[in-house]
Amino acid sequence: MTFSEELRQAADPIYEAIFHHHPFVQGIAKGEVPKEALTYYVQQDFTYLNTFIKVYGLAISKCQERADMRLFNQQISFILNSEIHPHHNFCRVAGENYSDLQNSPLAPTASHYIKHMLAVAHDGSLAETIAAFSPLPMDVLGNRQSDYQRFSS
Repeated sequence: MTFSEELRQAADPIYEAIFHHHPFVQGIAKGEVPKEALTYYVQQDFTYLNTFIKVYGLAISKCQERADMRLFNQQISFILNSEIHPHHNFCRVAGENYSDLQNSPLAPTASHYIKHMLAVAHDGSLAETIAAFSPLPMDVLGNRQSDYQRFSS
């Protein structure tokens, strides 16, 4: 078992609580999320995802191989072309205009995290940049973790 797999296994109770038992996730599954929660999520996630695009762009500038550049470009494309669909769906359900929810102030925890990612992406190595944003992609990508793990070797 790799170190990453050991960490993921140790964190399984937290993962389960967040991704399977959290009231927001359960509410989405049941179609019972309050309008305010949907709009708040979209407001926060819009800026968060824009930061990921910037960090991925900075990561591209640190790559030596085109295959690595392509990987980060694909992530940017996914955010720009696919990740926004849930935002539009949530806005439709909440009766809100998507453009009205963009560029809202971030919660302090989200603000600190994106500032950290950007600072590392500007000043750190490619491996350090990946480490700064790796919790989400490593979870979302699942079996593609090797794409990210090879940068640290």
